[in-house]
Amino acid sequence: MNPQSGRDGGPGQPWTVKVARWSARHRWPVFGAWFVLTIGLFVVSTSMGGIKALSATGGPGSASSTEAVLGFQAMNAGGTSSTPSETMTVVVASATTTVTDPAFRSTVGEVVTRLAAVRATVAGIEGPAFDTVTDPYMTPPQSGLYAPDLEAVIVNGRIAGDAAARETRTRAIAPAIAAIQRDFPAFDVHALANTLTNDQINQVINGDLDGSLKISLPASFLILPWRSARWSPRSSRSCSRSPPCWRHSAHWGSTARLSRRSAPTRRSSWC
Repeated sequence: MNPQSGRDGGPGQPWTVKVARWSARHRWPVFGAWFVLTIGLFVVSTSMGGIKALSATGGPGSASSTEAVLGFQAMNAGGTSSTPSETMTVVVASATTTVTDPAFRSTVGEVVTRLAAVRATVAGIEGPAFDTVTDPYMTPPQSGLYAPDLEAVIVNGRIAGDAAARETRTRAIAPAIAAIQRDFPAFDVHALANTLTNDQINQVINGDLDGSLKISLPASFLILPWRSARWSPRSSRSCSRSPPCWRHSAHWGSTARLSRRSAPTRRSSWC
């Protein structure tokens, strides 16, 4: 068999090598096609809403939602009915004062008032976003709404309705939470709820992934032409057709020159 057939397009050459050689010899058309295809896919993906993350806390049809339905059915086996709901827990904490301080109590009272005033329109009907809002100062100490060190309290709000209704009400509540955090910088205010957390996680995931493409794509387009320009098909063909020991000497030029100076060089029987 001719040893050159595997290097220069002979029948024994793998198809991946053929594609690589053809792409190297026609690198600019390949780069243009790759550029158009990548940008096209990015534009189409963005027009369709960008990257979509699944519900982080269990969307419809997921295992967690199914378990929740089964649990609700088991607890409701007696035949009573109940409106679906979820609880939003708002933690108000301070590192410089305690819940017995009048300023702390005043802040919590303002938080309760603002949350109770949030309104949302569901199915064309406007009403309070929260079904109920619990003021911890109106509950007994053993209610569990006070931190053991008395540096934080919990304000619970009940959001009633099906998944779509709770989503609409949560979107109306989120700006109110952000305004409370902004208006009371001396206090740490954190809100936690199933729908709210899910929306925040999806927003971070989708926004960060879509935004990263705006950096990675231009960087790829700058690197690819530079790497392609440094590789010459002509030099590659001449190197591949050279005898093995010539390529070895070219690759280890400094070693070959040092050997010629120190001792006579004998041609290898493998050449």
